[in-house]
Amino acid sequence: MDDVLLLEPGSNDEVQCAAAVRRVSHPDDVRDALVGGGRRPTYWVAGPGTALKSLVDSADDMRGDHRLVLLDGVHEGREAVLRAMFRSVIVGDESSLLPVDELLCALTSPDRDRLLIGGAVDHEDGVLLLHRADLSRPPLLVPMAWFTPSGDGTAPDFARFAVVDYGTAVQLGEYEASASAILCEFDADFRRQARRDLADADESFGASLRRLRLQKGLSRADFPGISEKQIARIERGETDRPRRATLERIADRLGVAPEDIATY
Repeated sequence: MDDVLLLEPGSNDEVQCAAAVRRVSHPDDVRDALVGGGRRPTYWVAGPGTALKSLVDSADDMRGDHRLVLLDGVHEGREAVLRAMFRSVIVGDESSLLPVDELLCALTSPDRDRLLIGGAVDHEDGVLLLHRADLSRPPLLVPMAWFTPSGDGTAPDFARFAVVDYGTAVQLGEYEASASAILCEFDADFRRQARRDLADADESFGASLRRLRLQKGLSRADFPGISEKQIARIERGETDRPRRATLERIADRLGVAPEDIATY
């Protein structure tokens, strides 16, 4: 686990991801965690109480990248101070959040940038606001009109909005949409990464050639006697496996045996 989630208040309730969660409630422990922040983000999940006051009391000593999820609302003055202290703050009384155990698992997941932790429905503007679990970017604004009825006629019921299944789906009554489908539609960075993941998982000869070419720092124009167009067609799987002579020229330029290209 690259990042540390600090949980407050000091409940004794067991959670599924407890191994990745450190509970703090004593003011000295809260201050030590704020002061000891490093380059990696620290995620806080906090409820009302004395320990929340300890966060504010230690504001002057705070170091590092800290992000906060408030399970309940706080008075306006304290919320303003917390927003000034933390890189990002999500407030539970303004957003429908995952149950605490699922919330903690989403925040500690290495795939937190692909998960949702909560959101809210803005009926006046016709949008759904969704918070990602990495808390590093502004919330997604998804037009309500995007959630069209499913093939069996099930329509979205925005009065029954919830993020479910550890942040992997949005539920609107009986209607459900996956987080990945929403992110793919409304987050260009997610789409680009999804394409890279798909290319990395492709076990075809063309995909292996492309991975190896990029690994060697070569362009498609770096293969003497073979055109860029031909290399591109091979990588895209638009042609049969190269003839032996062509394969040997490609392998020689890559510095590997012809039979080893497909292993990359």
